[in-house]
Order: sequence, then C-alpha cells, then structure tokens
Amino acid sequence: MKYREQYEAIHRGGAYLRDGEVTNEDHYNGGGFRAVKDEVKQFVDENPGCMLLEYGCGSSLHWHNNVQIDDGMPKTLAHFLGKNLGGFYRYDPFHPIYKLRPPKTKYDCVIVTDVLEHIPVDELPTVLNDIYEHTCSCGKIFFSISTKPSKNCFIDGENTHCTIKKPQWWNKMLKKYIKRKMFIKYN
Repeated sequence: MKYREQYEAIHRGGAYLRDGEVTNEDHYNGGGFRAVKDEVKQFVDENPGCMLLEYGCGSSLHWHNNVQIDDGMPKTLAHFLGKNLGGFYRYDPFHPIYKLRPPKTKYDCVIVTDVLEHIPVDELPTVLNDIYEHTCSCGKIFFSISTKPSKNCFIDGENTHCTIKKPQWWNKMLKKYIKRKMFIKYN
C-alpha cells in the first residue's frame, strides 16, 4: 500500500500538516462516523444482534471514550447504538492496535467513513472486494466519502485525500465491486 509508512507514523504520534501547520494531534480518531450515525443506529435498531465491522477505524476513540455523537450527553458509540448491537470489530491496517485483519466472519453492518478517499485508485478494487467479502448477504455497508481535498497533508505536503472524485464516479466504482445494500453520504 502506497501510504502505509506515512499513516503508520501518524498513528504512532508522528507529525503531519493541518492547514499548513505541523501538528501531531490524533486526527484519525474515527469521528467520521457522525456522518452516518442516524442511518447506522436505525439499521442496528431494526436488526437485533447486529454484528458490526468498522473498516478503517483510525484510533477508534468513539468506541472507548465518551464523545459527542448526537445532541445528548457524550457517550461511547456502543452506548449510542444500544442493546441491539450484538458485537463489533474494529479494523485499520495502519493503526498499531487495530491492524489485525477481521476474522472471516460476515458482518451485518459495515461502516466505512472517511476511508476510501485516502486510498489510491489502483488499490480501491482490492479494498472494496475485502469490504464486500466481510459483509453478509443481508447486510448493509455505510459509506461516507469526501469529494474534496483534506485539510491534512503528509509532512512532505502531499494531501492525504489522494482519490478526489465526484459522487458519480464513486457510485460507479462502488456498484462495480459492492453487491450489497449500501448507504452513501458525500461530504
């Protein structure tokens, strides 16, 4: 994977650029979930025992810290999703804690937020096939995809969003590789 070393360094606390300034704050914290939170919550509510995979979870702070997910009190994502959540697995190939590949289990719900735009075009088919293979036939995949440059760049100045495409391009790409129900939100 083209950007493996840069992302691994950032996840270990390495520096990157945000709005042109050097920082090492934990940027890839999984906060992109908020873009699809209501749709995922509805799916979990309608599917008791739902098994969830967050693919490209970053540091996954929202699973183990109380964060502002909705208009209520800060809570963890598991608390927000409620009692119908049967279990979850977090995966990020570049994070030291979450880099273990998911078991061959099929998941009812797969969340992929603020991930695909960080993957080079030539690597997308492999990643999309992997996402598809981890989703059960009655499952649903929730995507949030940015269609503009990131405020973040690697320390060498290269934008972290390496695949910036219009929604029509993404729709075609996703339909080619994902043969499951999908919810897609562009931002």
